[in-house]
Amino acid sequence: YFAVKLVPTAPRTFTIDQIQQSPIEHNTQLGFYTNFVNLLDLTAIALPAGLRQDHLPFGVTFISHSFTDQALLLLADRLHRCLSTFIGYSTTHLLSNTQKLSMKENDEQWNCFLIGVVGAHLSDLPLNYQLIERNARFVRKCRTHQEYRLYALSNTNPCKPGLIRVTGSRGPGIEIEIWAIPNEHLASFVNLIPSPLTIGNILLDDGQSVKGFLVEPSGTETAKDITQFGGWKAYLNASEG
Repeated sequence: YFAVKLVPTAPRTFTIDQIQQSPIEHNTQLGFYTNFVNLLDLTAIALPAGLRQDHLPFGVTFISHSFTDQALLLLADRLHRCLSTFIGYSTTHLLSNTQKLSMKENDEQWNCFLIGVVGAHLSDLPLNYQLIERNARFVRKCRTHQEYRLYALSNTNPCKPGLIRVTGSRGPGIEIEIWAIPNEHLASFVNLIPSPLTIGNILLDDGQSVKGFLVEPSGTETAKDITQFGGWKAYLNASEG
């Protein structure tokens, strides 16, 4: 299992004359690191990564799971800005003059609503199918601000945690996955959320905020504080061990 891979876009650079002399062989070599992407139903994006010492271009490719296009675009934009000053081979078009991609703006353009999940809706857990069947797509994994605490709730099936912000608390931050759900499916998804869970604003460790799963204060009265594990999956793994 992997979240994202970074590979060279091509193993080497051929001249036009070399390609013309042996087009099939050389083109096959150019796809050495990427030929498998379509066959395995993966997503990839290539970007320039500067020039070699011989002044020929070099590029890298991010590869991840299907339907992670927007997440890869964000990642590629950030790396591109770190590696380059100008757009492509230009010496006049500054990259800094172009608009940075942002998670929120990018998904609003695709009529999607960003939602953060911390429990049974996480990837590979029992309720993740409720996102998948609504054509939601994984955007990224991150952590909440340190002031959030996580509780293992009582009398839930399947087992669920509750996330709540406690001012002044200093925990490790809770693992959270951001998903983009099409707007037309949002209401039916929210309608499935049982009390004492609710949807509210969650502050992330990078300063951004996202709507996501929280718990009402009353839901923590008989719950176990599991903040020290840093996330629901870590807690489940420790419980099984």
